[in-house]
Amino acid sequence: MAVAQLGFKQLCIVRPPSLIRKGTDRLNEKIANAVLSFFNALGLFKQQRPMPTHIVAQCMVAVAKNGCVGILEPAEIWAERDK
Repeated sequence: MAVAQLGFKQLCIVRPPSLIRKGTDRLNEKIANAVLSFFNALGLFKQQRPMPTHIVAQCMVAVAKNGCVGILEPAEIWAERDK
């Protein structure tokens, strides 16, 4: 990964799934979240359930305070929030 070669003391990449953003006017985003939520209700694509932006922000604050090296996928983002 090219970013890792930049020599930062700490590097944590947060890779959330589709984001739930308040007040969005992006039709495709709304449709994608609705489709994913439907499949989630059926028990499918649970790792890719839409995530509110405040959850991502909470995770980013937590890893900035506690340290992190690597890439955080959706399940790890949810888990970081629950710590």
